[in-house]
Amino acid sequence: MSKRGMTKVIKTFYYLILLFIVLILILSLPAAWVVMRVQEQLPELSITGSSGYWWQGTAHEVSIIYRGDTINLSDISWTFDGLSLFVVKPCIIFSTLSTVSRGQGRLCIDLFSKKIYFHQLDMTLSAVVVADVLNVEIQGKFQALIRTLILKDNRLVGLQGDVIWRQAKFYNGEEWLDLGILLMAVSSETKNKSMTINWLDMENNLPFNPIDVDVEMLFTNSQLVHIVGTVTPKNMENRSLLDTLELVSHSREGNTYFIKSYFPR
Repeated sequence: MSKRGMTKVIKTFYYLILLFIVLILILSLPAAWVVMRVQEQLPELSITGSSGYWWQGTAHEVSIIYRGDTINLSDISWTFDGLSLFVVKPCIIFSTLSTVSRGQGRLCIDLFSKKIYFHQLDMTLSAVVVADVLNVEIQGKFQALIRTLILKDNRLVGLQGDVIWRQAKFYNGEEWLDLGILLMAVSSETKNKSMTINWLDMENNLPFNPIDVDVEMLFTNSQLVHIVGTVTPKNMENRSLLDTLELVSHSREGNTYFIKSYFPR
């Protein structure tokens, strides 16, 4: 082999070694690097530590601070989707499990628009957590099946999904009222800057539900929650339930109570 040929071989070998070192350094980036990037986009997210690497790791003792209240999500593990880099929208597949919550889904960050996307988010949350945050006395378990949730600058800009409230109970100040199982269709409108929650009973599948519900909750930028709809109890002998409906409704037609109210959120 000539001297020139030997020089080319040495250069090629040198570049291969250099490329190998760079790849090792990239793959060795700790999970803390991902945690820092996510916390920059979601300042309400609190994470005490992390383990693993950027492409597969775990964030420890994760919690969300909402209006001064803390929602604990325990540890969150993730795996990076390498193919997502080709569309300039890096994504991770994550999961979490604790005594009060369980969830899994896909989180993506658009590097150009700075939007955060959650896709196929399947989350189960104890009603105790929701009760503490909203300062209401309820029991049961919430299961959220969110198809799409979009955030930008820490604001909700898109939402489509369903929430099921199982073993739903509400405390009216004297006793617990059994509401059965309720289905909530959740959506948002970017144009009107509002979020709508449609509460529907699952009467067709669960005829033993104690109430029929068709209520819409509208969250707007005016910081008011608009509640409009109807509630029809199936047992007109449940005095506690009827008394509660009398308090929250503005009119009644037969067994159907019409609800229309506004309150600050």
